Amino acid sequence: MILELEIKHFPILEDVNVRFGPGLNLFTGETGAGKSLIIDAIEFLMGYSSIQGEVQGIFKPSEELKKILSQEGFDIEEELYISRESRAGGKTISRMNGTFVPVQKIKDISPYLVEIHGQHGYHSLFDLKTHLALLDHYGGDELLRVRQSYADLYKSWRSAEKDLERLIELEKTRERELDLCQYEVKEIEEARLRDGEEESLREEKEKLTQISRLQELLQELLEQTDRIPFQKILSSLEKLSLYEKKLSPWHSKFQEWDYEWIELKEVLNSCRTSFLPDPARLEQIIERLDLIHHLKKKYGSAISEILVYFQKRKQELTSLEQFDDDLKKAEENFKRLENQLRETGTVLSEKRRRTAQNLEKEILKEFKLLAFSHAEFKVSFENLEFWSPAGKEKIEFLVSLNPGQPVLPLAKAASGGELSRIMLALRSLLASKHSETFIFDEIDSGLGGEAAFHLAERLKMLAADHQVLCVTHLHQVAAAADWHFFVEKQVINGKTQAAVRLLEGEGKVQELARMMGGERKSAAVLQHARELLQASRGKNGIRGS
Repeated sequence: MILELEIKHFPILEDVNVRFGPGLNLFTGETGAGKSLIIDAIEFLMGYSSIQGEVQGIFKPSEELKKILSQEGFDIEEELYISRESRAGGKTISRMNGTFVPVQKIKDISPYLVEIHGQHGYHSLFDLKTHLALLDHYGGDELLRVRQSYADLYKSWRSAEKDLERLIELEKTRERELDLCQYEVKEIEEARLRDGEEESLREEKEKLTQISRLQELLQELLEQTDRIPFQKILSSLEKLSLYEKKLSPWHSKFQEWDYEWIELKEVLNSCRTSFLPDPARLEQIIERLDLIHHLKKKYGSAISEILVYFQKRKQELTSLEQFDDDLKKAEENFKRLENQLRETGTVLSEKRRRTAQNLEKEILKEFKLLAFSHAEFKVSFENLEFWSPAGKEKIEFLVSLNPGQPVLPLAKAASGGELSRIMLALRSLLASKHSETFIFDEIDSGLGGEAAFHLAERLKMLAADHQVLCVTHLHQVAAAADWHFFVEKQVINGKTQAAVRLLEGEGKVQELARMMGGERKSAAVLQHARELLQASRGKNGIRGS
């Protein structure tokens, strides 16, 4: 719902602020006063036109829109602020809650905010993708249930199709892939790698390659401990403790000057066997490290990665070895889902066609009330050659407004007020689940008499569940307003500007009288205006004056 609209530096709308209410918001005023420019400003704000000026709108977003915006990083609590300004040279700047956004972002969410119908307005019903959704919505819960079942089946069917395509493609290279997979699994399995093994081997290799020097250090400490300078003892113990853990505490003791020579010698003697040369073991370690290096080049940068790759290839080997069974199951699953999809799609199509017949009858009733006594309305079905996420058919709403004329797409059937009334008739039966606000301009062009009262009733019906903004020239429609705004021209400092004010009480009566009888407001005309306003309030529960 639009809560507030601020317009600056627009043609004759130099500085206008309008606060809207729920229900039916109507604009009246003299011809050329700037009523339709307010609608133009909303179109500009939503990104559907380019006019030099600045517009800011404050909206109360639906819970559905809040969820969508939250997923995109916008934390909306109660109000959504959208602004757009156009500067000289055609550059435009758009913001949403103070954050710069591309104008396309505003266009994307606009269907959840407003739907504009008028001379040049953007019409969501021109988008054929919405026709099918609206027809299904009109069909009620049963049709929607079948549509959801079809959509779920379609998703499963497409997934099964992709699985089958993958297996068919794999079949072409299966033998080669099987041989390769068997070789890799065997090579890694026979290596019997252990996580952390490489680091341990490198430490052991380092010790064995320096064994001679370590023996010299050990012997030197055993023979001359009491004559070696303290720092040299500390240094030798530090080197030896890297390869013999029993000496680590002694290195710490020497740092603290807390040691016993005799006890140290006993420990050093017990370490003799740890520093014996072992050429065979050294060669074994080198060969093992070479193997690990070879496997790392092929399967991963570390043993942990090689082991992960090994598990992955084992699973793939199992799949390859049972490939024939998997292919058969995939084919059976695909055919089963395709049959279910075809059956459900047929039921869905039949329900849609029956729903379309009912819709055609009901829409014609609405058309006659809105002075389209010779109109035709058809729901056109076109069978698709493929299954789509929405079914096996594409539909389009077609209309004809005059006898002898063929039914045509909505975009080609009418213009201006006629098109707005067509949209009102459709929306009376197919109100959007997304749009919170409907905007109509030029909707009463050429209407009068009883049709004008029917138009007011339909606008009021739509406004019972949605916010409606409408520009009108008819007093019958204006009397139904919940919020009646009067647009007038004023000359300020030699410059013509439009002003908008909310009418209440006697102000509404005066404006209705002007619309009925011009500037000459006789007592009879004023009385008629009061009676019309009173009748509208009593009939429709209109907001009091």
